[in-house]
Amino acid sequence: MTRLPAILLLSAIPLLSFSQLLQVTAGATAARAAGCVGNESISGNILAGYTLGMYGDIPLKRGGNCAFRCGLVLTRWGSRFVAGGPGYTGATRPLGLSYLQSPVLFVQRFALSLMTSLVIGAGSYAACRINSPSQVFKVDRMNNHSYGALYPGDGSNMNYYNRLDYGLSFHCSVEIHDRYTVSLQYDHGLRNILDHNGGAGLYNRTISLSFGYYLNMRKFLNGQFPLSKSN
Repeated sequence: MTRLPAILLLSAIPLLSFSQLLQVTAGATAARAAGCVGNESISGNILAGYTLGMYGDIPLKRGGNCAFRCGLVLTRWGSRFVAGGPGYTGATRPLGLSYLQSPVLFVQRFALSLMTSLVIGAGSYAACRINSPSQVFKVDRMNNHSYGALYPGDGSNMNYYNRLDYGLSFHCSVEIHDRYTVSLQYDHGLRNILDHNGGAGLYNRTISLSFGYYLNMRKFLNGQFPLSKSN
């Protein structure tokens, strides 16, 4: 399982290398883990996080408006849960899960003006958790009632969270001067993030707002490694 971040990294680099324009992004996330135990819903409060990454477009046709957008992103997901058992109304505590995410999106670009474009896309992602949370979310049952609660780490060194996550991604962005971008993305997890779950399902739900900048890799490489001209 410890090799998963390296696998995601090695799989994303060849895809990104096909693109001559790389987009570096940074922004904030609003994450909320939600799920159910039987017919009873479980959800936490919104947890603020971050997103840092890079994307590269692989055009389906030279000069066309459709492309595959591949990325490698470091992001913080999770939720905030009440610390304690049933009937406990104390303060909430954050359950922060850091992931290395590799999305693959199909995107299409629409011209809004000579200098502005709208990009809409959808696809899937695979992500690997890279941290070991100090908080433990447990699901228990009392008097035929299921409940979830957040506790400090119980010292058992058990892995309460699945290492791998995957799901669907929906993307919308505005590109200005073919250089600056403002992006809004929604990630809908399909993998239960709980391992020792007591029959519960808990899934990542995240909205990301990020700002990006395009790097012209052809211009950069030509500047660093100019082609020699023969006389």
